[in-house]
Amino acid sequence: MKRSGLSCGVDKLIWQGHNSWISAFKDTINKSSLQKPKAICYNQIPDIVESLLGAAFLCEHKLFSSKHQYTVIGFLDQLRLPMHVDCVGDERNRWFKHPHACIGGGFDFNTNEAWRKQFEQILETFHSEVYIKQRLSTGVDNLLSLFRGLNPSAELRLCADMKMVMACALFNDSLESDSDDSLQCNPPILLARFRKNLFFIGEAALHLALAMECHRRYPLASASDLHMLKVCCIADDAISYIVMKAGIHHFLYDQESDHRQVQSFKVMVDEADKNGRKAWDRCHGWVLGKGEFAKRWKRRWWANGDGGDPPSLPRYAGLGGGCLYGQDRKVGELVYKQLVYSFKSIIGAMVIAVGLDNMWNIAVSLFEEILLLSPEETRACYKNSITSTYSPGKKAQSVQRANSLKARYGTGWSGVT
Repeated sequence: MKRSGLSCGVDKLIWQGHNSWISAFKDTINKSSLQKPKAICYNQIPDIVESLLGAAFLCEHKLFSSKHQYTVIGFLDQLRLPMHVDCVGDERNRWFKHPHACIGGGFDFNTNEAWRKQFEQILETFHSEVYIKQRLSTGVDNLLSLFRGLNPSAELRLCADMKMVMACALFNDSLESDSDDSLQCNPPILLARFRKNLFFIGEAALHLALAMECHRRYPLASASDLHMLKVCCIADDAISYIVMKAGIHHFLYDQESDHRQVQSFKVMVDEADKNGRKAWDRCHGWVLGKGEFAKRWKRRWWANGDGGDPPSLPRYAGLGGGCLYGQDRKVGELVYKQLVYSFKSIIGAMVIAVGLDNMWNIAVSLFEEILLLSPEETRACYKNSITSTYSPGKKAQSVQRANSLKARYGTGWSGVT
């Protein structure tokens, strides 16, 4: 990243005074330092490049602007990162000439020879393995029905080919980990390998979408606050809990091999829910109060005019601060490894099928209740390894904003904008 940044002249665009980066949070700046510029530390170039990419992406994203994603894609092209883009019809086709980057829409397999060939092999596998196709097709139909219920207005019209992509995300057969050479010619192994690609895409997309959502909701929060809130959503315990609550594990292809582990985790979830509901009643609605919880719920869930009353109890009573309620760390990787892997594979399939934005319009509903709490409220409500690791910092701007709102509107204010 440092070499790529230097190759396109990033170091010539940055002027750094004598002040350190933390001085940006100070009210006053030493004027004498303005006349003594300090040389750039080249180890900071990767951080600068990533910051520029983040700024370009946010400035042109539809949540913040009406522009299109041209600057960030052009910047990626100028960085000349060690990627091979093999596009049909034009070997010189580069980032900024590509139809789109799976942001506003799905991926066109005809634009990439390698992906197109792989996808054709997958379609042949489905035609030859009728039982696998039927079982996965049922799972896909149920999954899409669930997603439509989360956001009826979201874009979720999939062609038959894209449904096959979604089906690959549900193929959690244990043969994926088998190293026997005889499996190399076994058609189902192609589905398992493609699922690995979907997992890679889904994990990256989930980090990006959650980071963007946290920034949109709490624009004045510190970097540590935003990172903590994102980790609370993306932690393995949290994702496994969400999968169980939504019933997504029922749509997977192989429900027998991991049945004992899933049931073991379900026992933990039920116990956490029980303890969480007791704490909800004891505190009269977490640190928010039941009135504020209902207000925020209505603002988020019923803004589209769907109507309805907020629930009397939270949907995720047993989840707090990225951990099961009552736990201060992970409950164990073996319990939920397949649940997390499957969920991120599904997210990757949705990005390929409908694009990042449409994926998040649907998936955000699964994280809404976690994001109702601000970073400060999350820390006040839950004490565990995640909330204690990411400290608010010396100048937590979101704390200042919260205090100013309370001073202006009183204790009944609603801090979510």
